[in-house]
Amino acid sequence: MPTCIETEFTRTLFTTPSFDFDSHSEELKALVDELYCFRDNFWIDYKKKQTKPEITSQLQNVDFEQIKSQCLKLKQENILNRMLVLTTPPKKRNLSVKRELDFSNNQYSYSFDPTLSQKQKSFYHYIRGKLFNIFGDYNVNAELDLSKSIKYDPLNTDAWNSMGEVYWKKGDLEHAKLCFEGGLREKKTVEGLLNLAMILRVINKGKVELYKGQIEKSLTLSKEAVEMNIEEKNSWYGLGSSYLKKFFDLTRNSKDLMQALTAYNKAIHHYLENYESCFKDLEHSLELDPGGNSRYLLNSISNYLQNFYRGYLKSKEINYDNFKSTLNKITKKNFLNFKNLKKINDLDLGINVDSFISLKLIKEFSEPVNVHRSFICVDLLNSLNTICLTVYDVKYEALTVGDEMLIGNPNLLHINFNFNNKLFNFKSIRADIPLYVSVNEKKLIENDILFTTIGIEIRAE
Repeated sequence: MPTCIETEFTRTLFTTPSFDFDSHSEELKALVDELYCFRDNFWIDYKKKQTKPEITSQLQNVDFEQIKSQCLKLKQENILNRMLVLTTPPKKRNLSVKRELDFSNNQYSYSFDPTLSQKQKSFYHYIRGKLFNIFGDYNVNAELDLSKSIKYDPLNTDAWNSMGEVYWKKGDLEHAKLCFEGGLREKKTVEGLLNLAMILRVINKGKVELYKGQIEKSLTLSKEAVEMNIEEKNSWYGLGSSYLKKFFDLTRNSKDLMQALTAYNKAIHHYLENYESCFKDLEHSLELDPGGNSRYLLNSISNYLQNFYRGYLKSKEINYDNFKSTLNKITKKNFLNFKNLKKINDLDLGINVDSFISLKLIKEFSEPVNVHRSFICVDLLNSLNTICLTVYDVKYEALTVGDEMLIGNPNLLHINFNFNNKLFNFKSIRADIPLYVSVNEKKLIENDILFTTIGIEIRAE
């Protein structure tokens, strides 16, 4: 991989970026977001390749971390080069020269267009700082750019949070804490709350009274993060971690340990649609912490499930014979090559490996409390059959009522339990791997997919 990039300006006609800041900023932000998504989901492509026998042997001795690092560096350099094109001064400002960007020595500097506003300069420095902060190690250029971003716009919350991460990597935890606090002063975000809660769990451990207060504040911040977005799994993980630190470092009170387990379990059971276990954990959490948000979450999930169940029962009373004239055409046209295409009644409980099911979405019952989309569907092979469907990690605009779906390896669940004298008894298909889903004859592409991740690292704090 080359250690530097040369950019020729003499053939490019530049316009002042400030005249078109919105389009430039959106493009750069999208590129950086895609890069972080690539980093966090790098393993997916290689995991798919490992299932192919012809190349499995070739991958056995591959250092994936090294490949990942090389790919990230190349993509990083390409985006930085794109920034150079978008943000340098117009051609009249003596641009008929080559500029050399030497990444091997961490030397990368050029002046942005002087006609940019303070906030625009802040944004570009933030984007460049975030690019340099893509790796796990401290990067001096990230610190320089992010400090300039904050200088130009002290209200840039994203820059404050990124700067805190840089200081953390540098080992300067006190300055990291100040940065996270600075970001929260300007705007309260889930990311900012979790970052501050996390650092409060690791600093000043030798000062007992101070550390005790920090753990309590960490709990408060984690609860706020959960309240801001109860479907964010990282918020629940942060809350569980706070209770866990309180138990091991301070109280040794089993109540705190149970709170930690409950916080982790709530996220896991809810995601897996183990509603009976989810409700039990929420009720237990309510007993341990009556002032928390468990009651709201319990009521929200219960109301969602009741509406979903009623919708399913109502769908069984509707005659879908009007679909029959097109069902056979659809089936023959779209699914002729799928030998293992099955009807709903032919599915087994659990994951039906190497099988497919074809559905038409007829009504949506999604709720903000959930991490998935919820639909009532008609079986395209038998219009007399309807079923519930939950779809994960697919962007809102990629799926809508009326769409026809082909789902590979469908996971059939049986929801059957009582809660508050209400019976829930229905079957549901869970589609949680977008790679196995086609919509209206087209496979989902990367832009249709939401890459949901949670990172858990065990370290000595």
